[in-house]
Amino acid sequence: MKKNWLLTLDEISANDLPLVGLKALNLAIIRRNNLAVPPGLVVTAEFFVSQIAHYAYGPIWAGSPDVEVTEGALAFLADFLKTTPLASELEKALRQRVSEVFPADAQSFAVRSSAVDEDRRDHSFAGHYLTELGVPREMLTVSLTRCWASALSGQAVQYRIKNGIPLQSIKIAVLIQAMLKPDAAGVAFTINPMSGVRDELVIEASSGLGEAIVSGRVNPWRYHLRRQSPGYPLIQKVAGDAAPSTSEPLSSAQLAELGQTLEQLEALMGGPQDVEWAYQGKSLYTLQTRPVTAAATASSVQLFDDAFSFDAAWTRANHPDTLPDMPSPLFISLMERTQDKGLTFFRRIGFDVSGMGPYIKEIYGRPYLNLSIIKRVFSQLGLSPIPLLTLAGYIKSETRARPFSVNWKTAWRARKLYQALFKEAQEVEREVAEYQQTTNLISAQLNNTLMKSADLLPQFKLRERVFGDLISLGLTLVATLSSLTVLIAKLIAPLADSSVELFSALGTLGKDPFTIQHNQKLSRLNQLARSEQKVMAYLAQGNNYSNYQSVLTGAKFLAEFEAYLQEIGYRAVYQADMAWPRFSEQPGELLQTISRYARFNDGKIDKVLPDLSPQSPQEILQKLTANAPFINRLLPWRQALALRLTSLLYKIFTFRTAMYAAEAQAMDAVRRWDLTLAEKWVRGGLLNARDDYFWLTMEEVENALVTGRKSDIHLKPVIAARKAAYQLYAKIAVPFVIKDSEIPVLSLDEATAHEILADTLTGLPVSPGQVQGVIEFLSDWESAEEIPRGRILVTPSADPAYLPYFPMAAGLIVEVGGMLSHGSIIAREYHLPAVSSITDARQRLKPGDRVLVDGSTGVVQVLERKGRGQKDEG
Repeated sequence: MKKNWLLTLDEISANDLPLVGLKALNLAIIRRNNLAVPPGLVVTAEFFVSQIAHYAYGPIWAGSPDVEVTEGALAFLADFLKTTPLASELEKALRQRVSEVFPADAQSFAVRSSAVDEDRRDHSFAGHYLTELGVPREMLTVSLTRCWASALSGQAVQYRIKNGIPLQSIKIAVLIQAMLKPDAAGVAFTINPMSGVRDELVIEASSGLGEAIVSGRVNPWRYHLRRQSPGYPLIQKVAGDAAPSTSEPLSSAQLAELGQTLEQLEALMGGPQDVEWAYQGKSLYTLQTRPVTAAATASSVQLFDDAFSFDAAWTRANHPDTLPDMPSPLFISLMERTQDKGLTFFRRIGFDVSGMGPYIKEIYGRPYLNLSIIKRVFSQLGLSPIPLLTLAGYIKSETRARPFSVNWKTAWRARKLYQALFKEAQEVEREVAEYQQTTNLISAQLNNTLMKSADLLPQFKLRERVFGDLISLGLTLVATLSSLTVLIAKLIAPLADSSVELFSALGTLGKDPFTIQHNQKLSRLNQLARSEQKVMAYLAQGNNYSNYQSVLTGAKFLAEFEAYLQEIGYRAVYQADMAWPRFSEQPGELLQTISRYARFNDGKIDKVLPDLSPQSPQEILQKLTANAPFINRLLPWRQALALRLTSLLYKIFTFRTAMYAAEAQAMDAVRRWDLTLAEKWVRGGLLNARDDYFWLTMEEVENALVTGRKSDIHLKPVIAARKAAYQLYAKIAVPFVIKDSEIPVLSLDEATAHEILADTLTGLPVSPGQVQGVIEFLSDWESAEEIPRGRILVTPSADPAYLPYFPMAAGLIVEVGGMLSHGSIIAREYHLPAVSSITDARQRLKPGDRVLVDGSTGVVQVLERKGRGQKDEG
């Protein structure tokens, strides 16, 4: 018996995908990470291929120069497999392993397909392959061949043809598990499959087996849960068949346990999941998990639309004021994780933003907002987007003509949109108060944590509420501010000298009080420092001021500075990014600012700091209308109404300030929690340094929290590769506004890349994922028979001749080829992390080098050179 014919779930490794298929591999990963999965035996793809080879039907199955693989030929092969016994050696091996794995009293089995190309994010094959339940032990071989046949005929082949998936060499594994006798079972999504909302869990359940739900034969109970550990509060409950005479299939305690398990599964798998589950007694079992496919949400929400059919425009508007040029990867992934809140807001109001891509996107380490969505929203209202873009910092001189124009015909047709916006605006004060309450509770929860392993994942995910709710509330405020700005402008534009002056004046209402007070306080501290010679001498040294407390002991300046630091220590220059140090961590930064004030000769405040205090609404209107013609000032109603609206505008700005202050406190708590975890990981050897933690993404941290040191993602090389990539990104001059079609031209010349990164290669990311392994050159495809399984293949091109060898590989590096080349497409189908367009890969890499391939960023990082203490791996 060949070693790889039959494998238990506990014998499967991460490199066995081509043998066991994604369904079985996922269950093996889940089981390895201490989540309950029934024991199982996988009849591998090699077992299947051996049956075909035994009867010499390889040409019909795989094709040859003289034989084309057709739908009819596969149907013939399917019938042959169902009616032909297993080769004697295969049947003997199967019976022996079944008797070893399953106890003698297990007489009923579930037999499920686990095809190599099944359960992918782009093509799930859901329902196209056969699953048989309640199969008697003596009928396992018959059920096995029926599963094989299902992959080669009927709807499975039609699905392949429809989606352009090759018919050649279809491989299928089969998973055998002893049947459970569940009290309740069903399916669950870790994302709302109808709305695309990520902070909901959707569970469908019925008593007994869950297969009736999957096949659509019953109307199940449906539960919508809020992602709020540990209780997972119920949002909505819909009774199923036979209700209310029968009891509910799940208790509140079981719903909470299932909610926690679903979040763990999503973290483990790295994305939203479609899960089949079962309760037997008090035990919860995972029967299957697969990525939520694009088709699952396409009917009502295009959450992650392809940009190929629409050339979206992106802007960094507002980000330069609130975020560093290149925020931490952890924060950017948080933005991308919660960006659905923005799309949900637009759809809740009634705007049509379908087909326009995500609301937030990362481009070379910088976050961008979807400018096309903003423009479409304003177009549907009959308004110009200029007022909003001006408030956000996006101003172009050529766009200032008629900034307050209104298409009244469109505005009338959009009256329902206006009604919905008005309703949202009326709730702003209450929503801000609720957000403050939420962030206070989250801060208290994170500040009092004991870092217990079971609590880490739900505590980590609390930041999604902080930032996700901020996006939704922020859009409500922005919509209200923009509407008020347009109304005020329409009223007083005839009285104002110019639209530029009007923008400038109204913008003063939005000055951040903290920024004003902070700078004024630092200026006053400078004045106090000038009165104490010891302090001035110390500040003049210009060092990092790490010993300021001991040197300045007894100074009045020190007492006041420490008091102020206590007051604003939770703040930071860029307080939204949890990677940015807070003032309490770096008091030397504040002292350096004070020392810069001290360079002014006379030390007067008015020479150090201009008057930043916001003007009152009355002062602003007086200034704007001071030069208006006398005839225009004969209409007092215009100014009276403008004054009321301007006062309301000022009030909304104060709500925005309160929202950002609440966010700052919560993100300070998030940062302190992160630092505690990071220090723990440094001690455990997962990280080299504490701040390396912020170079990870949400998905990587979640995976590490669930798996611990068993994680398949190796954090240190991932961080090193990402740091290297960001060095390149920093050299790219990204524009304020860019279209999708313009992104590819933003690149570095090769000389710069070689100079910066001797052991880092950067190319085109063509298939996402991360993998590390040993390099193998594939210069001549005829030599591929000698390549060991699990290597990182380096090929000169994406020639289709290389495609049959992709299942042998763990990753792929291609010197020449694009995103839509055959090799790139097939690499994505096989979930092979792949990077293309590295023209000198075979010059900079050598066979035997160990590398990390990041197909999501296009970075290949050399981890160890061949000959430097590395052993060659087969």
